[in-house]
Amino acid sequence: SLSLAPGYTFSYMSILPRTNQQGGPSYPKPDFSEMAPYLDILKYENADNVTDHNLYFWVRSKSNNLPSFCMQFLDRNGRMIDAYDTSCGTGIHMGYTAPQAGQKAKFDVRMPDPRNMPSVASVRVFRMK
Repeated sequence: SLSLAPGYTFSYMSILPRTNQQGGPSYPKPDFSEMAPYLDILKYENADNVTDHNLYFWVRSKSNNLPSFCMQFLDRNGRMIDAYDTSCGTGIHMGYTAPQAGQKAKFDVRMPDPRNMPSVASVRVFRMK
């Protein structure tokens, strides 16, 4: 399970027509475990998926040399939905320069087409080799 750094929270913004018990959107939490050796995930949020189709997350780097990561949006059968960039999934954009150890940064990744978002059952990150 995802553990956020103390004092940071996860927040949802409008993304799907599905709702949870509190009336907010129901969207699977990304599995950031592949990033854990390199980054502390401080916070993440989904854009509105109407005008902005990105997932944003704020991190603190633990390393000076970060590997590249991809994010996969999977259906309940484990098949990728909208492999936007490559066959491995959607590349995570770290900006022009990756943060050095101890620095905070904001990353983003493109989410699937809004029409396909209701099919997303899980979201996972993995390190590109």
